[in-house]
Amino acid sequence: MLPALGAKRVLVEDDDALAQINNRMVKRDSRAAMHAVAVHYQLSRRFLRRIARKGGLNSRKNLDPERRTELARKAAKARWSAVFR
Repeated sequence: MLPALGAKRVLVEDDDALAQINNRMVKRDSRAAMHAVAVHYQLSRRFLRRIARKGGLNSRKNLDPERRTELARKAAKARWSAVFR
């Protein structure tokens, strides 16, 4: 936008303002930066099942009763097929 207007942006360092900011800054611990890696969470099977169940319940709220019954029959058949193998 600036070249279209025939203007330039000039950056000027203000020593007094920089000194005020530096006085308020807290010096970082250099050792802390070495440990700044990605945080990993391990989710238990119990937790994953619980949130999956909530998602399933919420998705079934929006279905009509016939489709809900059809899905329930299919799920029951899948559960019981393992028993009769």
